[in-house]
Amino acid sequence: GTYTEKQNQTQHKCLLAIVICLHYGQNMKNTKSRKQLNEWLKDGGRKVSWLASAIPVNRSHLHQWLNGNHTPREVYRHRIAEITGGAVHVSGWDE
Repeated sequence: GTYTEKQNQTQHKCLLAIVICLHYGQNMKNTKSRKQLNEWLKDGGRKVSWLASAIPVNRSHLHQWLNGNHTPREVYRHRIAEITGGAVHVSGWDE
């Protein structure tokens, strides 16, 4: 390929990387309850698999909540608050 073709390919890869970063950055929910749940798990030495079974919810869904990619539906928010003894607030998922 010519220099111009290689330059265009490089620019295309850079633009793609930027679009991916913007997409995932906008979808990340850095909420109070997400932080509380991560801390609750870590501080108690609890496993994600245990919590997923206790809720009950698919482990991949729980990972999505913990990573901030998605927020749990209302029914799961209440269940998480119940399991954590109120350490993770129901309303904190929207903050």
